[in-house]
Amino acid sequence: MYRCSWSADLESLGRIVAPSTRQPPLAGALLNQATSRLLLGRAEDALVSIEESVLLHRTLAERHPALHLPDLARSLLLGGRILDRLGRREAALQRLVEAVGAAHRTKILTLIARARATLEEMRARR
Repeated sequence: MYRCSWSADLESLGRIVAPSTRQPPLAGALLNQATSRLLLGRAEDALVSIEESVLLHRTLAERHPALHLPDLARSLLLGGRILDRLGRREAALQRLVEAVGAAHRTKILTLIARARATLEEMRARR
């Protein structure tokens, strides 16, 4: 595995900065990575990234729901899409139902609509 010359410096900095400070950017980066991997046709790799993202966003949303619940809903939504792409329909449906619930708690109408539409689309294909 190739390591850039400054990766050791980033690891050192990571030990200095409090883990709670690193979690939000890491969770967002994992969500972006999962999206990119899915677009590249690497659904299995995308699933690994999104599972980590969901775990971090879930922890963050428990501490600060108003701040992190929208990102949890987005991660759950993408997780459902990835699971669907991998043919894991039941797990995908469970994830999407959870995404709709999280989206409703955010009161962000576009997120609610997107989560509902994805869930209905998947249910229609059953």
